[in-house]
Amino acid sequence: MRESLETRRRVLGSDHPDTVIAMSQLARLYGEQGRFAEAEALYRAALDANRAKFGSDHPSTLVQMTNLGGLYLTADKLDLAEPLLREAAETRRRVSGPEHPETIVAASNVERLLELQGKVEEAEPMARELLTVFKRVMGETHPFTYNATMNLASVLARRDKLEEAATSYREALAGYVAKYGKDHTRTAAAHSGLGSTLAKMKQFKEAEAELIEAERVMATVQGTTAQRRKACVDALVSLYESWEKAEPGHGHAAKAAEWKNKVEAGKASVGQGK
Repeated sequence: MRESLETRRRVLGSDHPDTVIAMSQLARLYGEQGRFAEAEALYRAALDANRAKFGSDHPSTLVQMTNLGGLYLTADKLDLAEPLLREAAETRRRVSGPEHPETIVAASNVERLLELQGKVEEAEPMARELLTVFKRVMGETHPFTYNATMNLASVLARRDKLEEAATSYREALAGYVAKYGKDHTRTAAAHSGLGSTLAKMKQFKEAEAELIEAERVMATVQGTTAQRRKACVDALVSLYESWEKAEPGHGHAAKAAEWKNKVEAGKASVGQGK
Protein backbone atom coordinates (compact mmCIF):
# COMPACT_ATOMS: atom_id res chain seq x y z
CA MET A 1 0.00 0.00 0.00
CA ARG A 2 2.89 2.37 0.73
CA GLU A 3 4.37 1.60 -2.69
CA SER A 4 1.05 2.44 -4.32
CA LEU A 5 0.95 5.78 -2.53
CA GLU A 6 4.50 6.67 -3.54
CA THR A 7 3.75 5.77 -7.16
CA ARG A 8 0.68 7.99 -7.21
CA ARG A 9 2.59 10.84 -5.64
CA ARG A 10 5.31 10.54 -8.26
CA VAL A 11 3.00 10.14 -11.26
CA LEU A 12 -0.08 12.15 -10.29
CA GLY A 13 1.16 14.60 -7.67
CA SER A 14 0.47 14.88 -3.95
CA ASP A 15 -2.82 16.74 -4.32
CA HIS A 16 -4.44 14.47 -6.93
CA PRO A 17 -7.68 12.89 -5.66
CA ASP A 18 -6.36 9.37 -6.25
CA THR A 19 -3.24 10.18 -4.24
CA VAL A 20 -5.34 11.56 -1.41
CA ILE A 21 -7.47 8.40 -1.39
CA ALA A 22 -4.30 6.30 -1.14
CA MET A 23 -3.11 8.48 1.76
CA SER A 24 -6.38 7.93 3.56
CA GLN A 25 -6.32 4.17 3.00
CA LEU A 26 -2.79 3.86 4.34
CA ALA A 27 -3.65 6.13 7.28
CA ARG A 28 -6.59 3.88 8.15
CA LEU A 29 -4.30 0.85 8.12
CA TYR A 30 -1.76 2.62 10.35
CA GLY A 31 -4.55 3.58 12.72
CA GLU A 32 -5.68 -0.03 13.01
CA GLN A 33 -2.09 -1.03 13.72
CA GLY A 34 -1.76 1.56 16.47
CA ARG A 35 0.77 3.62 14.49
CA PHE A 36 -0.87 6.87 15.52
CA ALA A 37 1.79 9.39 14.48
CA GLU A 38 2.04 7.97 10.96
CA ALA A 39 -1.73 7.82 10.58
CA GLU A 40 -2.07 11.39 11.84
CA ALA A 41 0.51 12.71 9.36
CA LEU A 42 -1.23 11.07 6.40
CA TYR A 43 -4.73 12.12 7.41
CA ARG A 44 -3.47 15.67 7.97
CA ALA A 45 -1.80 15.71 4.54
CA ALA A 46 -4.99 14.39 2.93
CA LEU A 47 -7.10 17.04 4.66
CA ASP A 48 -4.72 19.86 3.73
CA ALA A 49 -4.58 18.71 0.10
CA ASN A 50 -8.37 18.56 -0.25
CA ARG A 51 -8.90 21.84 1.57
CA ALA A 52 -6.44 23.59 -0.72
CA LYS A 53 -7.85 22.01 -3.88
CA PHE A 54 -11.60 22.00 -3.20
CA GLY A 55 -12.23 24.30 -0.24
CA SER A 56 -13.50 23.58 3.26
CA ASP A 57 -17.12 22.82 2.27
CA HIS A 58 -16.39 20.13 -0.31
CA PRO A 59 -17.56 16.60 0.57
CA SER A 60 -14.08 15.18 0.00
CA THR A 61 -12.60 17.70 2.45
CA LEU A 62 -15.26 16.84 5.03
CA VAL A 63 -14.46 13.14 4.69
CA GLN A 64 -10.81 13.76 5.54
CA MET A 65 -11.78 16.14 8.35
CA THR A 66 -13.93 13.39 9.83
CA ASN A 67 -11.16 10.82 9.36
CA LEU A 68 -8.61 12.92 11.24
CA GLY A 69 -11.10 13.81 13.96
CA GLY A 70 -12.04 10.16 14.32
CA LEU A 71 -8.40 9.19 14.73
CA TYR A 72 -8.01 11.74 17.52
CA LEU A 73 -11.20 10.43 19.10
CA THR A 74 -9.87 6.85 19.07
CA ALA A 75 -6.57 8.05 20.54
CA ASP A 76 -8.43 9.91 23.32
CA LYS A 77 -7.07 13.26 22.09
CA LEU A 78 -10.45 14.89 22.58
CA ASP A 79 -9.20 18.48 22.50
CA LEU A 80 -7.87 17.88 18.98
CA ALA A 81 -10.89 15.86 17.88
CA GLU A 82 -13.56 18.35 18.94
CA PRO A 83 -12.99 21.27 16.51
CA LEU A 84 -12.64 18.91 13.55
CA LEU A 85 -15.70 16.82 14.35
CA ARG A 86 -17.88 19.82 15.14
CA GLU A 87 -16.83 21.66 11.97
CA ALA A 88 -17.49 18.54 9.89
CA ALA A 89 -20.93 18.02 11.46
CA GLU A 90 -22.01 21.65 11.14
CA THR A 91 -20.78 21.96 7.56
CA ARG A 92 -22.34 18.66 6.53
CA ARG A 93 -25.70 19.73 7.91
CA ARG A 94 -25.53 23.04 6.05
CA VAL A 95 -24.25 21.62 2.77
CA SER A 96 -25.99 18.24 2.58
CA GLY A 97 -29.10 18.64 4.74
CA PRO A 98 -30.04 17.28 8.18
CA GLU A 99 -30.86 13.72 7.12
CA HIS A 100 -28.16 13.04 4.55
CA PRO A 101 -26.34 9.83 5.60
CA GLU A 102 -23.02 11.63 5.93
CA THR A 103 -24.66 14.34 8.06
CA ILE A 104 -26.02 11.73 10.45
CA VAL A 105 -22.66 9.97 10.68
CA ALA A 106 -20.95 13.30 11.38
CA ALA A 107 -23.48 14.05 14.12
CA SER A 108 -22.89 10.63 15.66
CA ASN A 109 -19.18 11.45 15.95
CA VAL A 110 -20.08 14.55 17.98
CA GLU A 111 -22.35 12.45 20.18
CA ARG A 112 -19.51 10.01 20.81
CA LEU A 113 -17.23 12.94 21.60
CA LEU A 114 -19.69 14.21 24.21
CA GLU A 115 -19.80 10.79 25.82
CA LEU A 116 -16.02 10.52 26.03
CA GLN A 117 -15.89 14.03 27.49
CA GLY A 118 -18.15 12.77 30.26
CA LYS A 119 -21.11 14.87 29.09
CA VAL A 120 -23.42 11.86 29.18
CA GLU A 121 -26.57 13.78 30.10
CA GLU A 122 -26.12 15.81 26.91
CA ALA A 123 -25.10 12.76 24.88
CA GLU A 124 -28.05 10.51 25.79
CA PRO A 125 -30.90 12.40 24.07
CA MET A 126 -28.67 12.97 21.06
CA ALA A 127 -27.87 9.23 20.88
CA ARG A 128 -31.56 8.34 21.10
CA GLU A 129 -32.50 10.79 18.36
CA LEU A 130 -29.66 9.65 16.10
CA LEU A 131 -30.68 6.01 16.42
CA THR A 132 -34.23 6.93 15.40
CA VAL A 133 -32.91 8.85 12.39
CA PHE A 134 -30.51 6.07 11.36
CA LYS A 135 -33.38 3.55 11.43
CA ARG A 136 -35.58 5.82 9.35
CA VAL A 137 -32.95 6.89 6.82
CA MET A 138 -30.61 3.88 6.62
CA GLY A 139 -32.91 1.06 7.70
CA GLU A 140 -33.08 -1.26 10.71
CA THR A 141 -30.35 -3.61 9.44
CA HIS A 142 -27.77 -1.13 8.18
CA PRO A 143 -24.34 -1.34 9.86
CA PHE A 144 -24.53 2.35 10.77
CA THR A 145 -27.78 1.63 12.62
CA TYR A 146 -26.01 -1.08 14.61
CA ASN A 147 -23.22 1.40 15.38
CA ALA A 148 -25.80 3.92 16.61
CA THR A 149 -27.33 1.19 18.80
CA MET A 150 -23.88 0.54 20.27
CA ASN A 151 -23.35 4.25 20.92
CA LEU A 152 -26.66 4.47 22.77
CA ALA A 153 -25.82 1.35 24.78
CA SER A 154 -22.49 2.85 25.82
CA VAL A 155 -24.09 6.10 26.98
CA LEU A 156 -26.79 4.22 28.90
CA ALA A 157 -24.18 2.08 30.62
CA ARG A 158 -22.26 5.19 31.69
CA ARG A 159 -25.50 6.56 33.12
CA ASP A 160 -26.11 3.28 35.00
CA LYS A 161 -29.24 2.52 33.00
CA LEU A 162 -27.97 -1.02 32.86
CA GLU A 163 -31.04 -3.03 31.82
CA GLU A 164 -31.65 -0.80 28.82
CA ALA A 165 -27.95 -0.73 28.02
CA ALA A 166 -27.77 -4.54 28.02
CA THR A 167 -30.79 -4.72 25.71
CA SER A 168 -29.17 -2.28 23.27
CA TYR A 169 -25.85 -4.14 23.36
CA ARG A 170 -27.67 -7.40 22.58
CA GLU A 171 -29.44 -5.76 19.64
CA ALA A 172 -26.16 -4.46 18.26
CA LEU A 173 -24.44 -7.81 18.85
CA ALA A 174 -27.14 -9.73 16.97
CA GLY A 175 -26.87 -7.27 14.08
CA TYR A 176 -23.08 -7.48 13.90
CA VAL A 177 -23.10 -11.28 13.98
CA ALA A 178 -25.65 -11.34 11.16
CA LYS A 179 -23.71 -8.77 9.12
CA TYR A 180 -20.06 -9.62 9.83
CA GLY A 181 -19.99 -12.98 11.59
CA LYS A 182 -18.62 -13.97 14.98
CA ASP A 183 -14.97 -13.16 14.30
CA HIS A 184 -15.09 -9.42 13.66
CA THR A 185 -13.86 -6.43 15.64
CA ARG A 186 -17.32 -4.88 15.88
CA THR A 187 -18.79 -8.14 17.13
CA ALA A 188 -16.04 -8.31 19.73
CA ALA A 189 -16.74 -4.72 20.84
CA ALA A 190 -20.41 -5.58 21.36
CA HIS A 191 -19.48 -8.66 23.41
CA SER A 192 -17.14 -6.52 25.50
CA GLY A 193 -19.69 -3.80 26.14
CA LEU A 194 -22.37 -6.31 27.02
CA GLY A 195 -20.02 -8.22 29.31
CA SER A 196 -18.97 -5.11 31.18
CA THR A 197 -22.60 -4.10 31.63
CA LEU A 198 -23.63 -7.54 32.89
CA ALA A 199 -20.75 -7.47 35.35
CA LYS A 200 -22.11 -4.21 36.81
CA MET A 201 -25.47 -5.99 37.10
CA LYS A 202 -23.70 -8.80 39.02
CA GLN A 203 -24.66 -11.33 36.34
CA PHE A 204 -21.16 -12.69 36.60
CA LYS A 205 -21.41 -15.97 34.72
CA GLU A 206 -22.97 -14.44 31.63
CA ALA A 207 -20.60 -11.48 31.84
CA GLU A 208 -17.62 -13.83 31.92
CA ALA A 209 -18.79 -15.62 28.77
CA GLU A 210 -19.23 -12.33 26.90
CA LEU A 211 -15.85 -10.92 27.91
CA ILE A 212 -13.99 -14.16 27.20
CA GLU A 213 -15.51 -14.28 23.73
CA ALA A 214 -14.62 -10.63 23.16
CA GLU A 215 -11.01 -11.24 24.16
CA ARG A 216 -10.79 -14.33 21.98
CA VAL A 217 -11.85 -12.38 18.90
CA MET A 218 -9.69 -9.37 19.71
CA ALA A 219 -6.68 -11.64 20.08
CA THR A 220 -7.16 -13.28 16.71
CA VAL A 221 -8.56 -10.76 14.21
CA GLN A 222 -6.92 -7.77 12.58
CA GLY A 223 -8.18 -4.29 13.31
CA THR A 224 -8.45 -4.38 17.10
CA THR A 225 -6.41 -1.63 18.73
CA ALA A 226 -4.17 -2.47 21.66
CA GLN A 227 -6.13 0.08 23.71
CA ARG A 228 -9.45 -1.66 23.09
CA ARG A 229 -8.05 -5.09 23.84
CA LYS A 230 -6.49 -3.87 27.07
CA ALA A 231 -9.85 -2.40 28.09
CA CYS A 232 -11.45 -5.79 27.55
CA VAL A 233 -8.85 -7.57 29.68
CA ASP A 234 -9.16 -4.87 32.35
CA ALA A 235 -12.89 -5.60 32.38
CA LEU A 236 -12.13 -9.28 32.96
CA VAL A 237 -9.91 -8.41 35.92
CA SER A 238 -12.63 -6.20 37.37
CA LEU A 239 -15.24 -8.93 36.81
CA TYR A 240 -13.28 -11.57 38.70
CA GLU A 241 -12.47 -9.17 41.52
CA SER A 242 -16.15 -8.29 41.93
CA TRP A 243 -17.13 -11.94 41.66
CA GLU A 244 -14.64 -12.84 44.39
CA LYS A 245 -16.16 -10.25 46.71
CA ALA A 246 -19.67 -11.54 46.03
CA GLU A 247 -18.76 -15.25 46.16
CA PRO A 248 -15.42 -15.68 47.93
CA GLY A 249 -13.45 -18.88 47.86
CA HIS A 250 -14.35 -20.11 44.37
CA GLY A 251 -11.11 -19.27 42.57
CA HIS A 252 -12.18 -15.93 41.12
CA ALA A 253 -9.32 -14.06 42.81
CA ALA A 254 -6.82 -16.38 41.15
CA LYS A 255 -8.38 -15.71 37.74
CA ALA A 256 -8.26 -11.97 38.40
CA ALA A 257 -4.57 -12.26 39.23
CA GLU A 258 -3.87 -14.29 36.08
CA TRP A 259 -5.56 -11.77 33.83
CA LYS A 260 -3.90 -8.89 35.65
CA ASN A 261 -0.51 -10.47 34.98
CA LYS A 262 -1.40 -10.69 31.31
CA VAL A 263 -2.28 -7.01 31.25
CA GLU A 264 1.01 -6.12 32.84
CA ALA A 265 2.93 -8.41 30.52
CA GLY A 266 1.07 -7.04 27.52
CA LYS A 267 0.26 -10.50 26.22
CA ALA A 268 -3.30 -11.40 27.06
CA SER A 269 -4.00 -14.93 25.88
CA VAL A 270 -7.06 -16.51 24.39
CA GLY A 271 -9.46 -18.46 26.52
CA GLN A 272 -10.89 -18.51 29.99
CA GLY A 273 -8.21 -18.37 32.65
CA LYS A 274 -5.53 -19.63 30.25
